[in-house]
Order: sequence, then C-alpha cells, then structure tokens
Amino acid sequence: SPSSPELPELPELPELPELPELPELPELEERKRLWRSMFPPPLPLAPDIDWTTLASRFEMAGGYIKKAAVRAALYAASARPRRAVSHGDLLEAAPREYREMGRVTYAGDKPR
Repeated sequence: SPSSPELPELPELPELPELPELPELPELEERKRLWRSMFPPPLPLAPDIDWTTLASRFEMAGGYIKKAAVRAALYAASARPRRAVSHGDLLEAAPREYREMGRVTYAGDKPR
C-alpha cells in the first residue's frame, strides 16, 4: 500500500497573553444611584418610577444607564403633549441598551 506523505512538524505555539479582566458592573445600590442621577432636577419625572426595579432588572454599567436615560427622556419629550419621563419610558429604553451590551432581554421587552 502506498505510504502517506509525512506531515511537517508544527512549530510550538507561543503562550497566549492573559486577557485583561473586565470591569465589574456596579452593584444594585450603585445602579439605583446612577439611574436617579441621570435626571437633573429641572427634568420632570413621573412619580411611578421604581428605581429599585430598574436597577435590579438591568445590570448595566453607567454608560449604558446614561444612554437608556437619554433615550427615555427623548421618548417623553417627543410625546404630544410633552410629559414627564415615566417608568414605562425607562422600561422601553433600557432593554435596547441591554441588548447592545449583548445581554438577553425579557420576552415582553420591546423597543419602540
């Protein structure tokens, strides 16, 4: 039987560098503070906003929280007549940023 050709010896692969550690996401209380801090006093907020629910449901870094807050403020500002930012606005805005982070969202979370 014909002999199979010999394969050349493969060179040793260099050792891979260690991957940098990803920064940890803020804890629940810090996320609550971040959510609340995104809305300065002159901006009208509806009384229905549940900061604890937002902070516990969406484990996001500050930059994503800020983007979600801006999106929610735009939803409220574009409503006719204009209205205060509501919990519903935040629940519509946050999943978009959550998905941008590569996170799975709840089935009921639908972007506008």
